[in-house]
Amino acid sequence: MRFLSDTNYAKRENINVIILDEPVYCDSADTVLTDYKSFQFQYPDGARDAETIMVDPLTSTLFILSKREENIRIYEAPATLTQSTVMELTFKESLPFHNVTSGDITIDGKEVLLKCYDSIYYWNRAVHETIPEVLASQHEILNYTPEPQGESIAWSASNDGFYTVSEKRGTGDQILYFFERN
Repeated sequence: MRFLSDTNYAKRENINVIILDEPVYCDSADTVLTDYKSFQFQYPDGARDAETIMVDPLTSTLFILSKREENIRIYEAPATLTQSTVMELTFKESLPFHNVTSGDITIDGKEVLLKCYDSIYYWNRAVHETIPEVLASQHEILNYTPEPQGESIAWSASNDGFYTVSEKRGTGDQILYFFERN
């Protein structure tokens, strides 16, 4: 399942999150995706710049993390998503991070990563913890050499490590980095 969002620059009163099944690879440039759902959300405390969307695989709860505040904010979507109305997100927690650009949760829900421009943070989740509780708890800082505008992180499907990649800048090639588990 993939999520697309238009949450940058804190300019929109409402944000859209589009949920779609993982597309089947096709080498045609003319592939059109038509099977998706679009949901509108509103922050309870005004527009935010946000790039991190995560879904807890244990509860199917959607979380959005703000990006630019000195202490970012984590918001939770309603348990039942409706396409016909603007839903209000619930503020859950302020976290002592800045410039969070992405995050991911392992398929089994036991591990969480957050990526900032210059750091990657890691949590091992206890069975009873919610995602806001996990992110407010003690974390590890992983070894990472920052990429130019490195803004993406994802666990591998086999859970043997994670990937990072930068947004394309200038004429240089984008490099997909893989960090294998120790």
